[in-house]
Amino acid sequence: MTMAKYRLPHPITCRHCNARLFHHESHDTCYTGGKISFLRVNAPTGLQQLFLDNSAEGKHYRQHFRSYNHVLSFTSIGVHVDENILASGRGIYTFRAQDNYAKIESGRLRWIKENQSDICAELYQGLQDALHVDETNAENIGKIKILPLSFICGRRDMTQCYEDGITIILNGGKPDIFITMTCNPSWSETTSELLSFQTPQDRPDLLTRIFRSKFEQLKDDVINKGVLGKVKSYMYVTEFQKRGLPHVHMLLVLESNDLRDPKDYDSMVERFQIHLPNRHQVRFYDHQRIADVLNNERNSKTMLTQFFALNLRDPQARNYLYRDIPEHYCWNKRDMEWHRRRSTRNAFGRIYTVSPSEGDKFYLRLFLSHVTSPTS
Repeated sequence: MTMAKYRLPHPITCRHCNARLFHHESHDTCYTGGKISFLRVNAPTGLQQLFLDNSAEGKHYRQHFRSYNHVLSFTSIGVHVDENILASGRGIYTFRAQDNYAKIESGRLRWIKENQSDICAELYQGLQDALHVDETNAENIGKIKILPLSFICGRRDMTQCYEDGITIILNGGKPDIFITMTCNPSWSETTSELLSFQTPQDRPDLLTRIFRSKFEQLKDDVINKGVLGKVKSYMYVTEFQKRGLPHVHMLLVLESNDLRDPKDYDSMVERFQIHLPNRHQVRFYDHQRIADVLNNERNSKTMLTQFFALNLRDPQARNYLYRDIPEHYCWNKRDMEWHRRRSTRNAFGRIYTVSPSEGDKFYLRLFLSHVTSPTS
């Protein structure tokens, strides 16, 4: 079987900054159409010589560039010149290097720590216990630092992505096609952009950008044009090999449906709370009084308690398991109630995972997964 080679359209050059823009890359990648300008900083002469000249030192550096890259593979170094030492005229030309990625991550964690008031949470029963022991200030309750779902690659984020994928498979069927796309450093789109003395390993940025452009083209062919059949849903993960080359694993579920993009998962999957009586989480601000939190009727309602109430008032709801409710009802966050679903949009329910070590809560999850029409 002969496979046709596909080449990306010729890249364009930004007229504002002369940046090369590959297929599927917009002007937002560089100077946003000239709306942003940066002071041009010339590369140090010594660094330029390592990349450009034919000296023994330059050839050695380029030959072993991959080894140097591996040493710093998990860092993004920002360099600051120590002006104090330069001004004194003593010592060597000194730099202070710092890991910019670590700084960014530390900044995110610091923000989460300093904004815990926005995500304060405690078990409802815990608030009751605190009130009974004369603790009335909510500021002293729920002081454990919470790493929210919005923290990318955190435990909650990774667990939710995994369980969302399993839920899609459970309701939409097993994947029909598994695709792996790898990066070829010898692609003509890559080699044509290299200088005469460069190798693909010298330009990991170029490899990544061209790989992304080709992957976007693959998605267009597979998802939009349906070259492998009409795609119902898909999911993928991007990984990087030890040598720094990216690759993608993609799962396709075929046949017609309205789920087209992984971004639709969050709007499609309802995540159901599971808790014992008065053991649900309550959000509050640290300036609130505990009595006010407890007297707020909204804080006593959850998806689970209102599912029980729904079974009491609506005979139709008694035909469905807890996880099947969103297919027929939708959750209204404003009044904290279940209402009959009017839209035709697909929706699936997923009960949060519970460890067997949690005892009664684990058995409650088993019960709700197999028994219809519970009322308490």
